[in-house]
Amino acid sequence: MDFKRIFKAASAVVLSAAIALSLAVSCFAINRPVDFTERFTVVWSELRDDGQVLLLSGESLGLCELILSNGEDYEVGVDTVDLPPEASYNPLPYDSYDSFLKGGEIPEGTVLWVTFSELLETWPERIEGLKSIVFVYHKTSLSIGEVEEIFNELNEFNETDKFSIYKISSENFPAKGEYTVLSTDFDEKTGEYRFLFSTYKIAYSESEQRENKYFTTFMTSASDKIEFSDDGTDRGKELSELYKNKKPIPAGTVCELTTANEILETYPPQIEVYAVKFTDKPTDYTAEEAIFETEGINEMGYGFEVPEDTGLFADSDPEPMIFTGGKLYVLAPELGNVELPQGAEIKPTGEAKFSAGEPSEENTQNFSHDAIGFAPAEFNGYECLIAETSEGWRYFKLSGGEPPEYSPAPTEYETVPNPGYEANPKTGSAFSLIALAGVLAWCAAAFSRLEVRNQRGRSQKFRG
Repeated sequence: MDFKRIFKAASAVVLSAAIALSLAVSCFAINRPVDFTERFTVVWSELRDDGQVLLLSGESLGLCELILSNGEDYEVGVDTVDLPPEASYNPLPYDSYDSFLKGGEIPEGTVLWVTFSELLETWPERIEGLKSIVFVYHKTSLSIGEVEEIFNELNEFNETDKFSIYKISSENFPAKGEYTVLSTDFDEKTGEYRFLFSTYKIAYSESEQRENKYFTTFMTSASDKIEFSDDGTDRGKELSELYKNKKPIPAGTVCELTTANEILETYPPQIEVYAVKFTDKPTDYTAEEAIFETEGINEMGYGFEVPEDTGLFADSDPEPMIFTGGKLYVLAPELGNVELPQGAEIKPTGEAKFSAGEPSEENTQNFSHDAIGFAPAEFNGYECLIAETSEGWRYFKLSGGEPPEYSPAPTEYETVPNPGYEANPKTGSAFSLIALAGVLAWCAAAFSRLEVRNQRGRSQKFRG
């Protein structure tokens, strides 16, 4: 008897069985439904006779639609695990839970953990195969400004004005903004770490015929309710370490704050802060403004250290500049204002956003907190820009050199090319091509997102 041949044959049978079993298990695992769990914020809710419709904004999935039908089988609960001591300051999840159980709407701003098995590729994408929803204690990080952007996109897509922040519970959403640190201190006896934050808005005064700054300066104490983080830059990380070690944060530091929408009109004003993010962004405060605001707060007996010029503050009177097309342009007051024939209008070809200091990023400027329009122009054959300022349309010349011969302020109309739309019957309309390109790009992005989601599916068990 040939034992070697028998052994090889038996080994082959066992190996074949193992491979078959492995393939069977693999196929079973591939075909088995995968549950997804995502944290969402409710941005819109609407009751219907058979249930309610929710529009949800996910942290990674973006905008989705969830239909909660009456009689549908899924779990509902409230996340009450590891609540911090100040849990009572956010009653929204409990109120939302009670409202839902009584057949009412889930208020906008409610945070939910949603577990489901399928996501249909519509827009917004629709959640199917609902397994559970859990009302979460935490406040949403979605700001009211971000909700407004979502509604603008929905209205444009659906050709409606149905979605409006004025029709939702906007107080349930926080506000986000950049604030400048004027002063900080740490009390060794009480263990209290205090911040003095400030921001301002610019508004044009008709009576004074000029723009004025209106400051909002307030103090807050660090607490467990405030989440501290950084923007990932080296500077942001250094500032985080300073805070963790209870060291002062340099005056002139810019932080991104997540706050309540409501500001108590006291002096100083009171604003509830939910999150502080340290950044390396430059401030547009001058040292004089920081000192003035801090001294004003100290008149109420708060005792903050008055800031010095740390080198982080902006110049008191910056030279107006625009950076575009890889070139820096500076205001040319010697050219006067741009004059146009009666009834003529200038159509800007670009828009420059504010950047403190000397602008160095494409389409930025340092003289207006609101974005300004600009367009290319010529003056005596010299390349320049025209831009809209508080004093009207003005000329900006290339930085670093003078033109060969500048004339005095113009007495006749100068040539200002207007690149506004001109119909060309030979080329036809490009809108259909642009729309087709947009649809193809959206489909490619949606397919890519679906592939990513299929790879990161996970299930989670909740205790209601």
